[in-house]
Amino acid sequence: MPELPEVESVRRDLITRVQGNKVTWVEPLLPRMVKCGTLDDIVGVEFTSINRRGKFLFIDTSGEMTVYIHLRMSGTLLWRKGIEDNPSHIRIVIGFQNGRLLFRDPRTLGGIWINRKGEHPWKKMGLEPFDDNLTPEVLQKLLVKRSIPIKTALLDQGTIAGIGNIYASEILFDAKIDPRRPANSISNGELLKVLNSTRTILNAAIEANGTTLKDFKLSNGRGGEFANFLKVYAKKEEECYICKSKIERIVQSQRSTFFCPSCQTN
Repeated sequence: MPELPEVESVRRDLITRVQGNKVTWVEPLLPRMVKCGTLDDIVGVEFTSINRRGKFLFIDTSGEMTVYIHLRMSGTLLWRKGIEDNPSHIRIVIGFQNGRLLFRDPRTLGGIWINRKGEHPWKKMGLEPFDDNLTPEVLQKLLVKRSIPIKTALLDQGTIAGIGNIYASEILFDAKIDPRRPANSISNGELLKVLNSTRTILNAAIEANGTTLKDFKLSNGRGGEFANFLKVYAKKEEECYICKSKIERIVQSQRSTFFCPSCQTN
């Protein structure tokens, strides 16, 4: 699933493609992926700014509506200028005078919401990782009554917005925290390490345009390059680059977790 770095990379990419452009036509090839409202409501309006909240893209318009997009497991947004045929698995097309934005999603788990301004599709979302208000003290208050594993807590979008499975494993490895530890057992000092690692890892991933392991691509079809810098994720039985122990894989809340049993012992 595209996580914060991938969605932020898409946001920056789309600014150069569609910000300031007017929607001239739409084509909902798979109407059920329009979760709220109708695409017709954005025909004739300009996309004035491209923003992100957690794993959601949201696009402000010159009209009364805001466009929210979630890529889920396999969604990508592609840009085409010519008249060539669409690639496979295109579910939604948004047309402009200078090209068209294609929502490609083989697994059809993503979605688009056309909401009135001020209304958003998420129920609860935590602070952004780069928000100065997200301090160890604030994070400790969020976790004080939670005995679930710290890895599982990081995946909860109500704790910190935007962290997913890949980066949770990488963050905890960088912070040298055992992913199995109860969230409410992590000290204030350790939470500072978690936050520092979160910001370091996510910033580096954004600079690399995210991580492409399978489906994720930018609008030009190119993938992200942060997979080249992953230390533990999807590296079961490979040597830890620090201590040479074998990376282990466990399952937590039906998700794969990768960690070094020697470096992450606390």
